[in-house]
Amino acid sequence: MLPISYKELSAPKFHSLVCDHYISERILGAKEIGSHGDGTALFLAENKLDCNDCMKYIQDTYGYQCALLNI
Repeated sequence: MLPISYKELSAPKFHSLVCDHYISERILGAKEIGSHGDGTALFLAENKLDCNDCMKYIQDTYGYQCALLNI
């Protein structure tokens, strides 16, 4: 099924995370993955400390589950 309006592509949950000042100061980039942009958010951080800080903040503030992938 193709989206029929801009509103369906707006991804408000994703954009609220990316626009959050605490998170945006600690990430290098972000990508939305999933249905209409409210599926999964992928963040790239420069170091493990920034990553852990963001994960804890997201869990405590938004109540979203987080997982760490260390490459």
